[in-house]
Amino acid sequence: MAKKTNEFRNTLLFFAGAAVGAVVLAGLLASVTVMMRGTPTASEREPVPVLYGVPSFELTSQAEQAVRRDDLRGKVWVANFIFTRCASVCPMVTGRTAELQQMLRTHERWSDMRLISFTVDPGHDTPEVLRDYGQRFGADPEQWLFLTGERDYVWQLIEQGFRLPVEDAPDNPEMPILHSDKFVLVDRDGQIRGYYSALDQAERAQLLVDLHTVVSEPWSSDGDAGSRAAAGAARR
Repeated sequence: MAKKTNEFRNTLLFFAGAAVGAVVLAGLLASVTVMMRGTPTASEREPVPVLYGVPSFELTSQAEQAVRRDDLRGKVWVANFIFTRCASVCPMVTGRTAELQQMLRTHERWSDMRLISFTVDPGHDTPEVLRDYGQRFGADPEQWLFLTGERDYVWQLIEQGFRLPVEDAPDNPEMPILHSDKFVLVDRDGQIRGYYSALDQAERAQLLVDLHTVVSEPWSSDGDAGSRAAAGAARR
């Protein structure tokens, strides 16, 4: 465990680079310090509030397999939103996700985590297209899923489930579909715990801290998600 923690610490510091600002470095070092001590106690952790529940969904992965929200139960996952024809923000968001995968793969609980990229352009982004796109970014198909489905269904999930905007922008050739650049942290019970800009280094550092806190929370398969949501609302 100590070896994995040290590997994860070194990976974090490598990706932080020499030019990171004080806020980013403080967040990364806080995350590293927690991991070097092992799982923090409740009194040591900053609470991460429960925000909303992700509704049930069923979509198709790059491996042409059905993926349901309940299939992710017991996993802590980070969602993002992209489309493969995007020449603007999407390559940057996917690149940051690839860096996140690289950082997290030495985490002792990597097997309890997933990265989930939802396409906002499912009419074009078939499983085969998403598989090729993921391979370009070195996506581990067991840990990093790319999901597609019917456009109206996916857009409703994004807008009403994740509470993020998505809309057509036909006059914007680089980004004909406007969407959020946020990473969304989702816990083992399918509850949203935070939003973080994929393009902001300080927010990505905070995501690492919060992700470690959430993946370290006690959990059982028969846990009461409702009481957890109520507790999270009381903290807000």
